[in-house]
This record gives sequence, C-alpha cells and structure tokens, in this order.
Amino acid sequence: MSKVILILLLFFTLEACQMQSSDKHSEPNYYYNLEKELNHIVERTLQRNIKLTKITLAEGRTQKRKLSNINLKKELDFFFQANINKSSLQGRYEELLTRTQDTLFKSFIAKDKNLKVDTLTLCFKPSGKELIGIRASMFTENYLYTSHKKITLYCSSYGLKRYSIQGEQKMLLAPKENFVIEGYVED
Repeated sequence: MSKVILILLLFFTLEACQMQSSDKHSEPNYYYNLEKELNHIVERTLQRNIKLTKITLAEGRTQKRKLSNINLKKELDFFFQANINKSSLQGRYEELLTRTQDTLFKSFIAKDKNLKVDTLTLCFKPSGKELIGIRASMFTENYLYTSHKKITLYCSSYGLKRYSIQGEQKMLLAPKENFVIEGYVED
C-alpha cells in the first residue's frame, strides 16, 4: 500500500514539474512583445548580406562609418530597452489605436511620468499584422544623470531599413550634450 502511495506521489510531483516548465515557455503579452519582434528583425536582417552605414553626431563632431561585421542586437539596444511587455508594467500604460489610410498606429502612453518609456508607438501596415516602424520616447533621471531619447526604427519583411536615436544627456557637473545616431542598411 505504501508503495502505491509513493508511486502516486512521485507521479503527481513529476506532472506538476512538467506543467511548471511548460508555463515558462509561454510568455504573456501585457502590451506587445517588442523584444520578440526585434529579435525577428535582427534575424531577418542578418540573413541578408548587408552593410550598415552609421552616422554619429556628438560633441560637435560627425563620424560616418560603414560596418559589415555588425552586432545588430547591440546596435539596437535602445530599442530593446523600450520593451514594455513586462509584468511589472502591467496596467501602467494607456493603449491608443489610430489609423490612416496606409498605416495603423498602436501607441502606449505612460500613465506615470516616472516610467523609463514615456511613449511607445508601433506602426503597422493597414492589416495590423506587419510591423513597419517603432517610435519611442525614453527618459531617465537620477542624482548623477539625466537622459532623454527619441528613437525611431523603420523595417520591412526583409528586416531593418534604418534607425535614428536623438537625445540629450546631462551629467552632474558637466554641460548638457546632444547626440544623434543614425544607421541605414545597404544591401
């Protein structure tokens, strides 16, 4: 009798473990899974033989470089930081849908101005299925540092087309610096 109870206990324990592990693989969507979409954009872009032209304007200097061996995920890091699909942010953004003749806009606006991402706007083809653009406004402030960025990315079913990061940062005891980083893909 005790063997039967032990086997049943072992069975239910293993069954519970399997249920927990399968739950980890399904990510809930609180807003829009931007990280997953960005990973797809990176993957589709890197499948092509591309070069990235990157232009940086900072501290009164302009630098233009053509990159062929690219860590695209690192280049798009600010866009990954704009992902608001997190359980801690659930209910902290208001969703707004607007439509023009050729674009569907899905905007998420922070209800609390202390959030890192003020606004996130996703642009889709009219069907609402193919992402064609991302815009976000991000703000960070602490006792040493203040930073404000406006980021924009354009993509297609082939992957990244171009991106732009415009911002300003102010460090304690240093003047405010403005910067612009732009990149576009050449096939």
